Amino acid sequence: MSKTSANAPCPCGSGKKYKRCCMGLKTSDVKSMLAGSEASHDDLDDADDHERGGGGIGIGQAMTDFAQPLIDVADTHDKMQKALALGSFFWNLSVLDDDKRKESFDAFFANMQLPEKDREPLWRMALQMVERHRLMFPRLHERKG
Repeated sequence: MSKTSANAPCPCGSGKKYKRCCMGLKTSDVKSMLAGSEASHDDLDDADDHERGGGGIGIGQAMTDFAQPLIDVADTHDKMQKALALGSFFWNLSVLDDDKRKESFDAFFANMQLPEKDREPLWRMALQMVERHRLMFPRLHERKG
């Protein structure tokens, strides 16, 4: 797999150039996000109320609220930016059809050139964030019949 160019769009789907987004993401950053990303059951239960009471907050605030578990463990400005970028990627995964989600994750993982041992924990985190998204924004997941 070829390395992502610094000026190419970031594989996380944020819309930024790779050099301005995830290029500097280190395994240690991912590990710290993995370690602190477990949303409590109360957080997930409360997330269902977000869509009902949060009308008109705007997409930026909605995405920030979604990424809050990642943001909460970021202890520096740089890590916060990376947490938001990872949150953006998880948002993008969340709105994909189930059959495209794993394919997109695999492409992202390959482009990020993270150690293979981080694949499964990151995938579990992605699935947890997809579930968080479903709870927070159920209307985005309704299928039209």
